[in-house]
Amino acid sequence: MNFNEGHVPVLLNEFLSRFALLIERRGEACRDRFVDFTFGLGGHSLPLLEKYGWLKITAFDADPLTIARAEQVYKDYVSAGRLTLVNGNFADFDSLIPAADMKNVFGAIADFGISNSQLFEKGRGFSFDDDRSFDMRINQRSEGPSAATVVNEFGEEELSDIFFHLADERLARQIARAVVERRRERPIQTCSQFAEIVRTVYKRNPKIKTGVDFATKAVMALRIFVNSEFDNIKSLLEKASANFVKNSWLFTITFHSNEDRIVKEFIKNESRGCVCPKEVIICRCSHKAGVRAVDRKPAVASAAEMAVNPRSRSAKLRTIEFI
Repeated sequence: MNFNEGHVPVLLNEFLSRFALLIERRGEACRDRFVDFTFGLGGHSLPLLEKYGWLKITAFDADPLTIARAEQVYKDYVSAGRLTLVNGNFADFDSLIPAADMKNVFGAIADFGISNSQLFEKGRGFSFDDDRSFDMRINQRSEGPSAATVVNEFGEEELSDIFFHLADERLARQIARAVVERRRERPIQTCSQFAEIVRTVYKRNPKIKTGVDFATKAVMALRIFVNSEFDNIKSLLEKASANFVKNSWLFTITFHSNEDRIVKEFIKNESRGCVCPKEVIICRCSHKAGVRAVDRKPAVASAAEMAVNPRSRSAKLRTIEFI
């Protein structure tokens, strides 16, 4: 089996060109370790390992199944000491990467999208047509609640907040109400059952058009919630700022506006010097700029890539330098 079969890494060419620029700018001062915070199927790391024989990559993935597969498929790189696989959340990288290795990290990538193998694998609960599960946790061994627990036990207002605040779902209140009404009859046990509830709500509001499956945003909101995705992104950015060496780069790939907003706000806030309120005449905060945006605007997919991989349409690649 080809580990990458059916998987198309998003914005790969744009990433590789910027990685090459990073190597060019660092020259002989470049250290030898790169971090892939979201290894998945290895789509962004494999081209680097193939092209740069001196490169060592530390790769994270919260899914133990993905790590187990990668250990077999990439065993040659692992045995050669060029690929270190870590089953853990990237938000905890500061406690999972040895200090000696951290000093040699000159860059990292974080692709915040979920891999196709997880999205479409039956029994994981991510897919609209999954009639076997409603788990949605990247690491099913984690102690956090599954999506099934959330929709069957959380209050109507809590559900509405999840749908609205995490995915901008315009019918959040109506969907939450429909979920509560349905679970009074019987538990919601699969993602396909939940998706059909959402679609029914939209059918009652025929004037609202989405262009995608009606269940898209509500399902995404649940996935974000059970995996604490936004909190993890914020934690990663904060810890990277505190732990990455000067002149190292972080490449981030986001897939929807809320993710991108987190990255943009981080760049905006951390690239400023003084952050005192406007009414304060003399700076008292002692805040110093810690990052800068390498590109004025994010890289986006070409028309050719979007034609081959529709998921790339909303993807944005931002490059952050720690100064």
